[in-house]
Amino acid sequence: MDSMVDAFVVDSTIDPCANDTTGEMVFIPKGVFLFGQANTEVDIPHNYCIDKTEVTVAAWQVCVAS
Repeated sequence: MDSMVDAFVVDSTIDPCANDTTGEMVFIPKGVFLFGQANTEVDIPHNYCIDKTEVTVAAWQVCVAS
């Protein structure tokens, strides 16, 4: 994998939020959207999920340690 972002890319044929038992994840579909006040066009090449809220370093360390 070329970057940390690649580590979170999921197979678009499955529901990337399927393992979310907390209900705290939001599905982000692949595609183009307008970003920021300048309406910069951004292309998201893969479906993925992201937490609704920020994750602390401590919470992330607990997650990856388990």
